[in-house]
Amino acid sequence: MPHLGEFTKKTHANLSAQADLHTPKLHASRHENGGLDEISVAGLSGLLGDAQTPLAHKDKHKKGGSDAFTSLDEFILALENLASDPSSVKAGRIFYHTGHKGPHIDDGSAIKDLASAYNALKLADMYNSIVQGTWAWLADVNDLFAFRFYNSSNAQNDELQYKFFHKAGSFTLVILTATGTNVAIYTISIDGVSQGTIDCYSGSLVNNVVKTLAITIVTDGEHTLNIKAATRNAASNGWYIGFQTWHIRD
Repeated sequence: MPHLGEFTKKTHANLSAQADLHTPKLHASRHENGGLDEISVAGLSGLLGDAQTPLAHKDKHKKGGSDAFTSLDEFILALENLASDPSSVKAGRIFYHTGHKGPHIDDGSAIKDLASAYNALKLADMYNSIVQGTWAWLADVNDLFAFRFYNSSNAQNDELQYKFFHKAGSFTLVILTATGTNVAIYTISIDGVSQGTIDCYSGSLVNNVVKTLAITIVTDGEHTLNIKAATRNAASNGWYIGFQTWHIRD
């Protein structure tokens, strides 16, 4: 039978051997890419020591993605909806403030009056040239943007020209306009080719009317768009054109 001293020596030897077995050894390669015990940082928090290359995540910013951008087309569509039915607008951050007149936008830091923002830009005023007539801004609090661009000269063949860039194809021209008893028929041409007409006569003044016209753009690149008071409805007694904005959509 072993005595206490011998037992203590064997126990110490066993413990020492076990300690050797559990002493950490160099094994970094096991945790590297392709190693037997590879570590993923996907679930770790905090900043990594090395600079990280952004991963492809464009789908997150597409329509329906988890971080979708509000595109210009969606923005404009919201304006169209707002013109026809202010209470129905749900898209983006544009909304109709029932306590104040006109649309507002939440930019993430403050609620802003969209009309004021638009008037500062004066988008309809960004024409390339006045072909004929005298054109100015007409204030009207009933307009979506509180103003519209019109031909104060009120004469047949008054005409504006815009320049724009666009791809070739078949599209829809959208004009936010006013109609009335003295408003003309708008003749629309692109690159000198007539696209058709938009009759803006009505029995009384109507603000924020969305008019559309099918158009064809032949080539990619820069183009001209002309709006002309060439003709008028037989019931109209004027040659006015009065619109707030226009755009082209698919």
